[in-house]
Amino acid sequence: MTGVLDDYPGAMVGYSLRLLNTDYTGSAVTVRRASDNATQNIGFVDGELDVTALETFCSGTNGFVSVWFDQSGNGRNATQTTASAQPKIHDATTGVITSFSKPSIEFDGTSDWVDANYTTSRFSQLFAVKDNIGSAQGSVVSFSGAVQFQPITYNTASDDITFSDFDGLYVVDNLNVKGYLNDVDETNGATTLTQTFNRLIIGSLNGSAPFMVNFLSEVIIYPFETDQSSNRVAIQDNINDFYSIY
Repeated sequence: MTGVLDDYPGAMVGYSLRLLNTDYTGSAVTVRRASDNATQNIGFVDGELDVTALETFCSGTNGFVSVWFDQSGNGRNATQTTASAQPKIHDATTGVITSFSKPSIEFDGTSDWVDANYTTSRFSQLFAVKDNIGSAQGSVVSFSGAVQFQPITYNTASDDITFSDFDGLYVVDNLNVKGYLNDVDETNGATTLTQTFNRLIIGSLNGSAPFMVNFLSEVIIYPFETDQSSNRVAIQDNINDFYSIY
């Protein structure tokens, strides 16, 4: 079995609850359990999150993500050291958080976010898996507080590409100023994008409101220098085949 980053390498970051790269030998996440604040790395079994290990570690208590490991090979792990801001991966009553019948991470829309602490001047494409759990909107990914990607309209004044709906798989092709929700171009004729990006945040706008109220299972971002537009459909198909999103 090969991963999507085996077939389409060169990502600057890759976060997922499935194995993206067969050369990657690390864990998926570090989980903190609420009962005693102990932490444990949770890895993969047969290319998917080791839910047995997660359930055993968090049995009867909530579990939260303190580290989401980068599988791109660049070591840009997304972290959150503040307990109240850590997104949830295991519920004390219902067990492993799921979306599209797969393990997922729940961001509460109030305070949850993780910090990749990574700076980039531009990026090419972003692939994110999401599922709607409410009407509130918030930033899925933000760079430096200047650019945010939400559920697609395009604002030329702020250089924001936003989606009108959170439900599904979305792609932002920043190099070509395109935004796709479930393989449908939602960009409505935008032709320019000149914003310079900075620190990468997942789940909020630069660590503050608006916060994402949503499930998130996977984020892959390619550098601006690596145009993946010719591979967009194939990468989408890989993600959709696994999660059955649309």
